[in-house]
Amino acid sequence: MKPGPPAWRTFRPYRRLCQMSVVVAFIVIPFLNMRDITFFSGNLLSFSAGGFSVMDPLAALQVIATSGDVNLELACGAGFVLALAFVLGRVFCSWLCPYGFFSELVHKFRRRPASAITAGPGSGAVFLRVFPALAGVLCVAALAPSPWLNQLSMPGWYTRFAQHAVFFGVFLPGTLLLPAALALECALQKRLWCRYLCPQAVLPALCACLKDGARVAFRPKKCTCGKGDRPCRKACSLGLDPRRQTLAQRFECTSCGDCVDACRRVGSGALRIGQRPTRVTPES
Repeated sequence: MKPGPPAWRTFRPYRRLCQMSVVVAFIVIPFLNMRDITFFSGNLLSFSAGGFSVMDPLAALQVIATSGDVNLELACGAGFVLALAFVLGRVFCSWLCPYGFFSELVHKFRRRPASAITAGPGSGAVFLRVFPALAGVLCVAALAPSPWLNQLSMPGWYTRFAQHAVFFGVFLPGTLLLPAALALECALQKRLWCRYLCPQAVLPALCACLKDGARVAFRPKKCTCGKGDRPCRKACSLGLDPRRQTLAQRFECTSCGDCVDACRRVGSGALRIGQRPTRVTPES
């Protein structure tokens, strides 16, 4: 077996650095804003850096649905996020989302033995998440006076909690959704919210399914693992099989790189982040 790569050549250290930076940044930003330092402002529903605005695509779609006004700044901010997902996949979920960071920590703490982990073909989340989210947008357009799907945004609640606590000294009851969801995931030993329920990831995931973006590519000829030895599959916190190259798999994958790191550690190199992967669906 070939030796694995050094830590600095794997995705995990850099991903953890990005995640922790976001966790800390959105606690610090409200304090900076109170001192009139406004280069960074907003939350993970609507964020501004040096005058460049970025907006959650689902939040933007709801604003457009309720107001009927297609604002250029709104469209550009949401378009940037969708373009990022098209090029790099769902990197927001695995590299930037604070809830995703906490969810991964809970999963690692309560993870079942490797022999008990199973991974399905990855189709359930598509039906459980896409259609309810799109139906919610239609309901917002028809009935709601405000974009209520934002109330189901875990990263939104995390960043709004700090804003309201600093500016108004108010505790937002909705913030309790975060520990409640994490407790549920801990009890079920599954990343329930991120894989099945989060409406915020739907539109980026649909963009990530398009053909030309970067994704996990499987090269079967380089795979040296036996039938019962799947380190890449065990490394995926969402319970996916990285060797499957299906549309549903692409929808759920967050491009975290954990499976690629696991593959490199055994000296295989069968998995990589690339474009136009070989469409192979190996036996389980």
